[in-house]
Amino acid sequence: MLSLCLSRASLVLRPMARLASSAPSRLQPRGSSTSEELLSLEHKYGAPIYQPVPVILDRGEGVFVWDMDGHQYYDFLSACSSLNHGHRHPRILEALHTQTSKLTQTSRAFHHSLLGLYQEYICSVFGYDKVLPTNTGTEGGETACKLARSWAYKVKGVPKYQAKIIFAREVSQVESPQLHVVLAMFGRGVWRIKGE
Repeated sequence: MLSLCLSRASLVLRPMARLASSAPSRLQPRGSSTSEELLSLEHKYGAPIYQPVPVILDRGEGVFVWDMDGHQYYDFLSACSSLNHGHRHPRILEALHTQTSKLTQTSRAFHHSLLGLYQEYICSVFGYDKVLPTNTGTEGGETACKLARSWAYKVKGVPKYQAKIIFAREVSQVESPQLHVVLAMFGRGVWRIKGE
């Protein structure tokens, strides 16, 4: 089995080591763990992609979240808008339970009994001709690159392999490692321009 390892410089595939006998059999919070211990574990084992606020959130309800010490906060970030409905909304939990008790997730390598209906609904609501549901901004960016390149070849008449995609570097304060994956996927004809 292979594992995908991200580093600042490259994407590396390597064989997975056998699980150490000391590895926990299930991921469950350790009852006696302190915030400092958990931050230390993230620092030791996590890829340094983000620089989050040093607060360990433990639970959420509606617009509120609580840390491990019981301090209550407003969740103004809402997981960067993916949770703009709040935490543990009863109607969403009910719909989630109903669907996952039937089918949890399907690969896009298969058709799904609700996908066409969903796509029709979204197209009718927004007036689109077609829609491509994605999980992440990386997929959205990848699709945008493919569409731009396809348009350049089919509509603009750019000769094969001559289309250029230009990325501005350091546009935001946090550079996503997924950008490196997108750049690696498109290889030829992709340039990065470093900002001032």
